[in-house]
Amino acid sequence: ARDEEGQDIIWTITGPDATDFVIAEDSGFVPTAVADESAIARWNIVPDFEDPMGSSTDVGANGYVFTVNASDGTNTSTHEVFVRIFDVNERPEFTGTVETAITLDEHDATLDASFQEPPYAFPVIATYTGRDEEGGVTWSLTGTDAADFEIDSGGNVTFKETPSFEDPKDSGGDNVYNFTVVVTDILSKTNRRTAMQPVTVTVRDIEETGVVQVSNLDPVVGDRITFTLSDPDGGIDTGQTSLSWTLRAQESGVWQPISLGATSSKTLMYTVDEDDTGKPLRAEVSYFDRRNADRDFANRKMVTSGETAPVEADPLPNVKPRFRSGSNQAMEEGEAGRFLPDRITATDRDGDNLTFGIQDGQDSALFEINASTGQVRTVGALDFETVGGQGLLFFTVTLHDGKGLDGSNMVINDDSIDATTVVSVRVLDVEEEGVVTLSVPEPGVGTTVQATLTDGDGSISGRSWRWWRSRDGRTGWTPIPGTTSSATSTSYTTVLADAGFYLRAAVSYTDRRGGGKRAEGITALRVFGENQQPTFPATENGARSVSENSRSGTNVGAPVAAEDPENDRLTYSLSGADAASFSIVGGSGQLRVKEPLDFETRSSYQVTVDVHDGKDGLGNTSAEIDDSIDVTITVGNVDEAGVVTLTTLTATIQARVEVTAVLEDDDGPSSVNWAWHRSPNGRTDWVNLVGETSDRYTPTLVDAGNFIRATASYTDGHGQNKTASKVSPRVGDPPPVNSAPAFPATEDGKRDVPEDAQGGDAIGDPVAANDVNAGDSAVNDPLAYSLTGTDAASFTIDAGTGQIRLAQGVSLDFEGKRTYRVTVQVSDGRDQNGDDDSDAIDASRTVTISVTNINEAPVVSGNTSPSIAENSSAAIATYTAADPERDTLEWSVNSNDFWISSRGQLYFASPPDYEDGNTSFSIRVTAADPGGLTGSLDVTVAVTDVEEVGVLTISPPRGWDGTRFEAELEDDDGSPSGFSWQWERSSNRSSWDEIAGATASSYTAGADDVGSYLRVTVEYSDRRGGNKSASAVLGVRIGETSPSSNTAPAFDEAEVPRSV
Repeated sequence: ARDEEGQDIIWTITGPDATDFVIAEDSGFVPTAVADESAIARWNIVPDFEDPMGSSTDVGANGYVFTVNASDGTNTSTHEVFVRIFDVNERPEFTGTVETAITLDEHDATLDASFQEPPYAFPVIATYTGRDEEGGVTWSLTGTDAADFEIDSGGNVTFKETPSFEDPKDSGGDNVYNFTVVVTDILSKTNRRTAMQPVTVTVRDIEETGVVQVSNLDPVVGDRITFTLSDPDGGIDTGQTSLSWTLRAQESGVWQPISLGATSSKTLMYTVDEDDTGKPLRAEVSYFDRRNADRDFANRKMVTSGETAPVEADPLPNVKPRFRSGSNQAMEEGEAGRFLPDRITATDRDGDNLTFGIQDGQDSALFEINASTGQVRTVGALDFETVGGQGLLFFTVTLHDGKGLDGSNMVINDDSIDATTVVSVRVLDVEEEGVVTLSVPEPGVGTTVQATLTDGDGSISGRSWRWWRSRDGRTGWTPIPGTTSSATSTSYTTVLADAGFYLRAAVSYTDRRGGGKRAEGITALRVFGENQQPTFPATENGARSVSENSRSGTNVGAPVAAEDPENDRLTYSLSGADAASFSIVGGSGQLRVKEPLDFETRSSYQVTVDVHDGKDGLGNTSAEIDDSIDVTITVGNVDEAGVVTLTTLTATIQARVEVTAVLEDDDGPSSVNWAWHRSPNGRTDWVNLVGETSDRYTPTLVDAGNFIRATASYTDGHGQNKTASKVSPRVGDPPPVNSAPAFPATEDGKRDVPEDAQGGDAIGDPVAANDVNAGDSAVNDPLAYSLTGTDAASFTIDAGTGQIRLAQGVSLDFEGKRTYRVTVQVSDGRDQNGDDDSDAIDASRTVTISVTNINEAPVVSGNTSPSIAENSSAAIATYTAADPERDTLEWSVNSNDFWISSRGQLYFASPPDYEDGNTSFSIRVTAADPGGLTGSLDVTVAVTDVEEVGVLTISPPRGWDGTRFEAELEDDDGSPSGFSWQWERSSNRSSWDEIAGATASSYTAGADDVGSYLRVTVEYSDRRGGNKSASAVLGVRIGETSPSSNTAPAFDEAEVPRSV
């Protein structure tokens, strides 16, 4: 457009379709002679032939009409424009969600119950939609792996074959499939247009379940079934023990295992057993496949097979028996005559009698079997140390049922072996005790006894021997100084000090199983010297019995008698926890009862019988106990009669005052029934008091002047139908206004108190009286108690209750005084008319108070600061202990450097050496009684120094011309110095000549010394001072030349008689 005035032109669009367009000045226009400005009209919409929006009346909606207006603000020029839209063929397009990368699981190829892969409906993996402006579209696939897929007319893509991760079909073999989805228009005839979309499909691996196939689903006894495992995942691990099979049979609705085990096979073969008859079978297997790369047992796969039909029985009329259990056993090593822990078991379908046997060979000589029961017994000792291999023994057990089948399958008698099984017995190693054997079990004084150790575990080493002695052979063992040894065996020659003692050789050592082992051997009898000690025979079992309630002095069984080789007169005594309840006849050992015993209170007692013959081992007078034996006394239970006691609140039984019947029976009464009767004379004409069936009865006025009787019918520990009764004195008239208090008949006047009771302690129950007027406000007579009698000063009594107590400051001692007697008095302060009468004593009861024994600790006394010279083996000190019960005490000391005898004599275990540096020892000496109570004394032992002689030794002990001798000095005082040596020779060892120049500790013999003895002397100083000397003499003459052989010494005679 051009404006004459050159004004700016304003461009606009108007008209029917103006909104479908926009117009704008062309900023790049260069004015010309005919135009000042230029404008460009553009679509405001995308014109679509198939969706027209125009308003043309000539060509329809595909024609658009608008007016372009050019204005300078005052004047406007217009230009009419007509736009017509022509149809073109457009490319189709994808619509909706377009899948470009698809991931899906492989098909689960697990077989069904019929061991077939179930029908597979191939799923749609993706659906594509598209449109074309001109009409419909068609679908197709192209690309590398397009042949593996199909697409239908609806754009649905599926696999042609089952996708399997384990068998990929894609071109790359990596389970990644590539293809292109093509959409094509269908209305454009020859000029077809398409749209394409590349697609990637990835098939993922999934866990697929394995399956176990069963070869025979209708088994019969004897059939062989094969179970075979397969798994779509592949890669089943068949390495050693990688698969674990379990075969199960269904019984009562429960699948019970009948065999199991680890294997490397994917198959399990099983021969159907007669025990399986009527039961379905199935197999289970756990395993690893390709997906279990970590081989974690927690991730093992588990598959169960289908089940078979119930097993059918074997049709044969006779079936051979079968072994069931007992073929693998274990037993500790040990002596013969023991039974293996499990029987060899077998079954026979036909119920025939089975016969077991053992075949010769292997280790059969060690075993025998019960032909009927299959119980195996050892007939030889089993020794782990001599069994080879893995500690296993083997023998073969045979089995037959005595029957068989002929050619026609008819049953016949046949003792042929039907089955065999090899039984393995693992011999278990056990800790075997060492055994010390003494060469002389009954030694006398001067006898050499050799101790030898054997141990079934073998490989003995590190022996440490020591000899001990004991008076009774059981306790109080004390070490014998100087008897330690580390040799293979040890020997000891008895001395006079051993007479009357048992000897023990003890050894600690290490064997094949480890250290810390100990064994000992004890002589059978005491060492005998001039006198042999009495002993209790091995036949004495220390058991006696006596019936309860036996009177004092009754013999308790046969005498507990010892034996004495010289028939010396023996003296017996009694000790132990229960010695106070018995006595013993000193000359025979006969035990006797001191006081009647009660089974219901205590049924067993323990005492110790001691014996001595009045002499020690040397025949000197001695009352020391030679032997002791513990005796258990059993109290026999007897049937004891019941006792009925009648009690009332008055001193006598009176009318209108309630009477209580009390039944006592030591055998324990139960189910008690009561009955009451009346009699005019207390002997005959008893009349039953109807309705009176309790333990209480109140006499009536009719009963006054008569007798009443209470009868109890009951059961006790000895049985039923027991009765007891009590007849009262003649029933008196009703009581007056006030009745005097009375102690009940059940008050036996006996109390016990332990000897360690303290002042103020209550002694048993109160000694209480009854008062028929108690609580009667008209009389109001409270009871008052007082105490009199021989021992009343040692006790107090509560005036209101009758409770006896130990007086303050009073100490009881069972060993000093065992019985106290007092009298308890009571008064109600009134006479029978109810008037005051405070001085009268209405009733009294004598009470016996028995002190019971309490075990008290012994008290040790003696020198607390003894001293002893070094090198001494004498007793350091003697200690004594006072025991209130006079028990036999056992002494001990808390240091291995010491030992203490049964008499309290303290010794060093080996002589002390002052120079060792330990010159003061703090120890504790202890005495213990049989009850475990102890008394101790702290002792400090000082070792004093003594002047010790130096000792010279010459080596070698003999020599010849040219032999070099060395002298060595030992002085326990220590620090030797300032040596002055001199060697001498002598032809007779009485006169000595110094050897010139021989002034050193060594000397070489020369020709001048041949035929002479040599002596060396040294002068020196030690820790204790100077002027000390020592010398040593060579015991044999110097020879001329060394002999080439040595002849052993020999006795001239085979036997030389001697007498003494």
